[in-house]
Amino acid sequence: MMRLRLNNLNKRIPSLSIFSSSFSLFSSSTSSGSDNIKEELDTDIGKYYAIATTDTAFKHMLSPSIGNNSILISFLNSFVPDFHHNKIQEAKEMSNSIPVLKTTKGKQKIMDLHVVSENGLHYIIEMQARRHSMFEERGLFYACSTYSQQLSEKDFQSRKWYLGLKPTIALHILDYDTNLVRGTNEPIDQRFVKEVQEFPMKEDQFIKHFILTDALSGQKIKDLQIIQVELPRAVKLKTMFPPSKSFTLVDWWISILYYSNQYTPELVNSYRSGELIIPDVICDALERLDLKKWNPREVSEYKNDLADMSIYQTNMAAERAEGKAEGKAEGKLEVVKRMKSKGMTTQIIAEVTGLSEETINST
Repeated sequence: MMRLRLNNLNKRIPSLSIFSSSFSLFSSSTSSGSDNIKEELDTDIGKYYAIATTDTAFKHMLSPSIGNNSILISFLNSFVPDFHHNKIQEAKEMSNSIPVLKTTKGKQKIMDLHVVSENGLHYIIEMQARRHSMFEERGLFYACSTYSQQLSEKDFQSRKWYLGLKPTIALHILDYDTNLVRGTNEPIDQRFVKEVQEFPMKEDQFIKHFILTDALSGQKIKDLQIIQVELPRAVKLKTMFPPSKSFTLVDWWISILYYSNQYTPELVNSYRSGELIIPDVICDALERLDLKKWNPREVSEYKNDLADMSIYQTNMAAERAEGKAEGKAEGKLEVVKRMKSKGMTTQIIAEVTGLSEETINST
């Protein structure tokens, strides 16, 4: 199923092949191209749902401040293992700034979402669409900062202040495969390359779960955890669109995270009345992605997200293509697969990549 949004993105630089070694035209085309994306998006609002992996859409879909906390709770319970055998029943939004208290000098770092459950557990939720070699360290910094700043000055007046500490869990949704070292838009840290080489993910693995563990006894400190969900690996293991009767709730979440722009209101209504029953909470999440119901500021921010996404994907494809011959071939095939998964036509893919339609159809 083709969605107009991605066709429009590729009109940003209609005459430029993303596999050209020369990108002098890129910077001069960015401004007018972004304007084209924004103008054409206006005509398509209501025909599809926002892309869930963009910053604006991801936050809008999950934020408990909008109401209907069941969406956030279902999302967390789907990807975070039970903590002390307790499912999350309620959650409220907290400050997403690091440091939490505003200072008169210096800048703050902003996390995507910070919520606290009814048991006092802190959850840091991050959507990362762009690959970079130090993301785990950045995520650890956010988690550690949140863990260390959860107590007030009054709490420290108690001799047993540490009894008030609650676990902090960081949940990262990644729109890239960490096993593929190529594709960063920055110099690659050799430590990162070594980690990928020495500790590759298993073929059937799409989730990483980091817990402080004693290398000798195996004892674990569970009060600081990082969970990473890699969407491209998940969709390689199982067909996530169109949905099937065998879908678990986790499958539904992965499906709308990766393929939200291929769902339509008509399709969702058919699932509500047909043999394939879509969970109510997934319907609610898609409802949050309905651009017709967003305010003008959010729509404007979303348009900027799309323009930024287009620039990044073009740059990433070019960086892959500028490598060795085998890197070029791999880069093209990866881009073709990504374009096809987002509903782009064979004709558009051929125009952008320079590949034959026969090659594209066989990929």
